[in-house]
Amino acid sequence: MPAIHRLIAGSLVALAAVVGAANHANAQAGGRGPARPEVRGVVKSLDTATGMITVSVVEGREQVAVKELTYPLAKDVEVVVGGGGDRRVASILKAAKLGDLVPGVTVALALTLDNAVVEAIMAEWPTLPGQIRAVDTSAGTITIARVSRGENLDAKTFPVAKDVRIVIDGVEAKLADIKVSDSGPFATLRLSLDQKTVQSIQAGQSR
Repeated sequence: MPAIHRLIAGSLVALAAVVGAANHANAQAGGRGPARPEVRGVVKSLDTATGMITVSVVEGREQVAVKELTYPLAKDVEVVVGGGGDRRVASILKAAKLGDLVPGVTVALALTLDNAVVEAIMAEWPTLPGQIRAVDTSAGTITIARVSRGENLDAKTFPVAKDVRIVIDGVEAKLADIKVSDSGPFATLRLSLDQKTVQSIQAGQSR
């Protein structure tokens, strides 16, 4: 994917910058040209017919001001997805489609130098931390609840992808290896972009 060359770095919450192929070629040549402008926000809407994307962007140190920005998409715009809660695969990018970018997905947009057109998009896998309350291996589902002040909130059940990656205390595992009790385990689920399917599970010891 020549138009996207800088992967996620450091933070698992925020996406690293996404830049165009011109930046990559310039860096390889030892040049000091201007960096590609970037915008990070949440998808508000995307119209594939007209080739336009609108993102909600938080401004200011207090992060209370939100504005919406709309950009046209390049005809050859590249889309990838990465990040999420799994440290060992956080820097791996997977090709995606414009249609995968549903409202609510966090994205980083690489713009042309004039800030006019989106050249590339990196989307961030949604993650859901909480306490696992149930596992149904026959149905292939998992139920997780957010925890606040010791209380379980908003328990949700998700189907698990057939190729789900499960790590328990740093060790590869299977869905049947997750042991549910009143004290845990606590885990982070990495969801599909539409937040309907679990793609990976990172679980720790019960507390």
